[in-house]
Amino acid sequence: MKPPLSSSSSAVLRKARLSPYLFTLLAFIVFVSILYGEDFMCILGQLEQIPGRAMSKPVKRRGKLAFAIGKGEEGCDIFSGRWVRDELTRPLYEESECPYIQPQLTCQEHGRPDKDYQKWRWQPHGCDLPRKGSFEDENKEIIKVSTEEAYGMGMRSMLRWARKNMDRKKTRVFFTSMSPTHAKGIDWGGEPGENCYNQTTMIEDPNYWGSDSRKSVMKVIGEVFSKSKYPITFLNITQLSNYRKDAHTSIYKKQWNPLTPKQLANPSSYADCIHWCLPGLQDTWNELLFVKLFYP
Repeated sequence: MKPPLSSSSSAVLRKARLSPYLFTLLAFIVFVSILYGEDFMCILGQLEQIPGRAMSKPVKRRGKLAFAIGKGEEGCDIFSGRWVRDELTRPLYEESECPYIQPQLTCQEHGRPDKDYQKWRWQPHGCDLPRKGSFEDENKEIIKVSTEEAYGMGMRSMLRWARKNMDRKKTRVFFTSMSPTHAKGIDWGGEPGENCYNQTTMIEDPNYWGSDSRKSVMKVIGEVFSKSKYPITFLNITQLSNYRKDAHTSIYKKQWNPLTPKQLANPSSYADCIHWCLPGLQDTWNELLFVKLFYP
């Protein structure tokens, strides 16, 4: 029978048993330090060069921000200020002048007796809000251009953006032509004052082109795209949609405002000859997009 081990001998054995684990841990630390040592030193070096306060500062932007037309005043917090009474420039518009205000927001129309709430302007501390609009100088000379020239400028601007920002290997650009209207029945041989109301047949003339669909604009689009070095898929829905005077929503849609007796007596006066019923014509637009997208 073996004699029992002393306490000092047991401690030596426990240390001997732990040594493989310690060796493994140390070996792992050495391996990591060799593998990532340069990265750690680089990070530590950058931290030493950057003061503590600088780390909390926002990164300065490089280049012009999208939609920016000017530079804000340095150190101005436009959200810190007070309301000031302004009888000269407020309100910015009259309630009755804006057709896009929803009925639940038209306080004057629904009987609010005062207008004091419209006379207040927000004034930041230490600076002023810039005037609205793209031109700072109200007396700046503005050159008027034709619709065709303006459309061409817009198309060329879009192409420059596409060349600069899009990867043709991963993305594609589709451009859809204008959706036509049928507000003038005289275009297809109808009576003066006639429109899409009560039209249930399409236009059969293959050469038909509505007066609201400008061929001159279509020509500009074709010229600009033909010179483009960036591939653009042009979806010409205008011609085929021009035939469909029968496909508009006309009077068969949700009316957001109650119709007046005068309107009810003359349905063509409120017929919607811009939008289209669904299912219907717009499904064909999607079919054409599908073909050009997957079977170019």
